[in-house]
This record gives sequence, structure tokens and C-alpha cells, in this order.
Amino acid sequence: MSFAEELYEIYRDRPGNALISPYSIAMALHMAREGAKGATLEQMDEVLGLRPEFIDSEKLAVANAIWLRCQIKEDWKDIITHEYHAETRDIRGLSSPERVINAWANENTKGKIPTILNEGQLTDDDRIVITNAIYFKDLWLRQFKERNTKREPFFVSPVKTVDVDLMHIREDFLYGETEDLQVLEMFYENRDISMVVLLPKTKAGKVKSIDYKCKRPRRREVLVYLPKLLMRKTYSLKKMLIGMGIKIAFSDIADFSGMTTDTETGGVKIGDVIHKTFVDVNEEGTEAAAVTGVTMAVLSSMMPPPVIPATFRVDHPYVFLLKHVPTNTILFIGKVDNPLGVA
Repeated sequence: MSFAEELYEIYRDRPGNALISPYSIAMALHMAREGAKGATLEQMDEVLGLRPEFIDSEKLAVANAIWLRCQIKEDWKDIITHEYHAETRDIRGLSSPERVINAWANENTKGKIPTILNEGQLTDDDRIVITNAIYFKDLWLRQFKERNTKREPFFVSPVKTVDVDLMHIREDFLYGETEDLQVLEMFYENRDISMVVLLPKTKAGKVKSIDYKCKRPRRREVLVYLPKLLMRKTYSLKKMLIGMGIKIAFSDIADFSGMTTDTETGGVKIGDVIHKTFVDVNEEGTEAAAVTGVTMAVLSSMMPPPVIPATFRVDHPYVFLLKHVPTNTILFIGKVDNPLGVA
């Protein structure tokens, strides 16, 4: 099971909406992993798997940074600089290092995530902060027309509805089915990013896995009804990652000796992993952003179109994936129980 699939399984059965970027989380943690040794490294490798590929896309911006309050090893600095394209900044002596880090997050997400840390959140024990920011904005290849958007009921449960803005378009898309799901893939103008929507065939159905087992979607005419969506989420991932198996890295026996030799304290551990996400899906296209911050603290995935179009009506809970098509990398996973954002 991939890291993204495992993350989804954790949030699948939790009530309410969820929005996570497996790519952002993995990128930040892999930078820390480059400095791990021994059992710490083994646990991180078992959970994280292969390092995510640094994606170069016209509409997708990825940025990494390391914020330092101690000396780091040149070997680790060389790896994160050349292989992760990360910048390193010394924040020792700053009265408010959180403001500097937040300004970086704000700039690299075009203002969609203005803060990653609260004022005063960093303590004297927090020696290294590792951040990854990902920002995506593009127009649909086939855009929805605003005049076709209507207020329609959305079933937040089989017996309860809320009124949402339901966008509508009749166009050729990639469409497929599994035993339990309808699957639709819609491309953006840049064509290397797509949105895959996984819709249960019944209103009470669940998307059991994002590793959907259907034949490659075929291009056909589809009547699409998709809710407009605006969502922001903030997560502390420490407990979740420990539950996934990354335990030693958060403990006082963590070994990140490939990262720093802090003679005053004897080493560092992961203090927390903060993850903030944003998505806006509308008639024109999609805008999405995520920032993940790791604080290092002191130890203690052509047929001719049929005559009759398929109907893809998203009027009940669904899951969407934003993915980089050339590498099949999942950038964002969204679980939508209520498009109004109150779930």
C-alpha cells in the first residue's frame, strides 16, 4: 500500500471533510529522513516508501526550505539543496522566526496559506524547521459555464440534504466504472494535471480505496454535475504518523545524526508535523495549496463515444484526487461529505 493510500484509509472513516496533500507531507518528511540513521531511518523508509519525484510543471509550484537554529552537516545540506531544491535560512537570533517562515508560506502559496506557525509556537528546543509548499492553479480544459450552475440538493446522508451550487457541463471526458464507483477524469489546460472524481453508485456508499480497480477510463460524452467547493484544513500529524509506524523519529532515542551534531543537546527528534491545505473548485478551474512543516526538536494513476451520454451527478459524498499525470503522483486527496464545508 502506498503512503497516499494509507493516508486516505486513515481519514476515510472519520466523519467530515478532509483535504490532504500526500506529496507535500512525503516531501517534507523525506528531507528529514535524509538525516536519519539506524532504526529511525528503517521506520521512516517502511512507512514513507520511495522519495517523491520533484515535479516540474508550468501550473504547479513546489518549494522547500530549511530553517536553522543550529549547525547542520554539509552532507545533509548538499542533499536537500541539490536533490530537493531546498533553500536554507538561518533564523538564529530572530525575535519572531514564525513571521519569517509564515511570510515564506504566504508567498509560495500565493496568499492562500498565510500562516503555518502561530506566533510564539517555536520554543528554544525547536532547532530545525523543515517546510514544503505546493501551489496549483489552472483552468479546466473544458470549462463549466457559470449560467449552468444551479442550487441543487446534496445528500450529506441518505435522508438529509443541503443546497449547494452544482456546476453542469455536457462534454467528452474520460469515464469508467467499478463495481461500486463511477470514475471521472477531467483535465486542466496544461494537461499534465487532472482531477479524478470517485463517486459511489449509491448515496450511502463509501470510497473504500483510492486505488480504484477499473479499466482505463474511456473517452465518452458525459453529463457532469459537480459541486463548487472551497475548503481549508489544518492538521497536526504527529499522532497519525506515530500510528502509521514512524515512532522512533518522535522519541528521545531518535537518531538524526546525519543532519546535525548538536553538541549542546546531543541531537534532535521530530517535534511535530503541521499540515495546512486549501482548495477552490469553480467553473473556471481549480486552485489548491498545501504547506507542511516539520519541526525538529531537542531529544527528551479510444473508443468511439456512445450515443447516450453517461450521467455523473455528484449529489452525495465523494472523493477527488488531483494528480500529476506523467508521474501518476497524487498531489491532493479530498474527501467531501458536505461541499458547504461545515462537515
